[in-house]
Amino acid sequence: MVAESGRRSRHSTIGGVADADQRADPEVGRRRVMRLLPVVLFALLLVTPAGCTESGGSGGTGAAGGERVTVGSFGGVYSAIVYVAQERGYFADEGLDVSLVDYESGAAAVQDLIAGKVDLATAAGFVVTSNLFEHPELRVVTSLSTIKNNMMIVARADRGISEPSDLAGKTVAVTPKTQAQFFLETHLLLHLVPREEVDVRLMSPSECAAALEAGDVDAVMLWQPNAGQLIEHLGAGATVAWDGQDGQELFWLLVGTENSVSARPEVTESFVRALQRAQEELRVHPEKAQAAVVAGSSTAAAYVAGVWPDFRFELALDQSLVSSFEEEALWMVESGMVSAQTPPDPLTALYFPALENVSPEAVTVIR
Repeated sequence: MVAESGRRSRHSTIGGVADADQRADPEVGRRRVMRLLPVVLFALLLVTPAGCTESGGSGGTGAAGGERVTVGSFGGVYSAIVYVAQERGYFADEGLDVSLVDYESGAAAVQDLIAGKVDLATAAGFVVTSNLFEHPELRVVTSLSTIKNNMMIVARADRGISEPSDLAGKTVAVTPKTQAQFFLETHLLLHLVPREEVDVRLMSPSECAAALEAGDVDAVMLWQPNAGQLIEHLGAGATVAWDGQDGQELFWLLVGTENSVSARPEVTESFVRALQRAQEELRVHPEKAQAAVVAGSSTAAAYVAGVWPDFRFELALDQSLVSSFEEEALWMVESGMVSAQTPPDPLTALYFPALENVSPEAVTVIR
């Protein structure tokens, strides 16, 4: 992973590789549990939104003569469709000059999107929801994948922690305004751990890892591959880890702003059309798709193959995404995470034209 201060940029290339269709069944009880959270989780956290710096957007014409598009992305399997489109040259076929910039998290990528440093970003749905309160200009172009079994609690083995109930009286680090923060709170609730008995520290993913290694915290909530990398780094027997997602699905999205998306509708549609071609290859050539992710993101091949079944790669704007937005936004209001008293309307954050024109059957939102 590359820290936010040390972003790594990769220019799109034309080469050969493709991707797969691993379907994951949605968890039946997820929405019911989520609807109960606002009632129980009141006044949990108060998080100050990260600041932004002003910067001009990219846009314009790239060196290759195509329309320049800069995408801020937390790399790896999450954005597999993007990497396949890049490696196969589909963006170039659409007249786009695409560059990918790696970020330590989707939250960091969205902050630079808001600041105008990138044209598009990939991030979890919770990141978009948490920023919508202060940045209504954000627009979701499409989902890229949905994920289960992605978040992990990683605890030090020398702190007497072996299961969720042992987190009571302990210090746990998590990255604020990310899906990990939301899943940590629901994890404590579902396992009957009193929230007031857990000291939650807010820090970046790399800071979480460093704090656990130094012994400054007892446990961390991290997403993959960060969690696995931390476990490997600390060595056998040094940690205890378990699933922290509890069957809840995470939506991974392609996000822009009103300015970057609506102001260039043809470019946005061309980008989505390239993604659709990549999605088709995902369904018929999974091995080649995994190779594209490894080549494009420098993610370990063994990790990619291991987590592949946990992902469902699909371009969509559907009602389950809207329901997820509503549940998360309501939790943020009720928990005191945001100062707003009313959640934003999720429909205003969805950009329909591009996906509707490219793949109308993928848009099933009730309007």
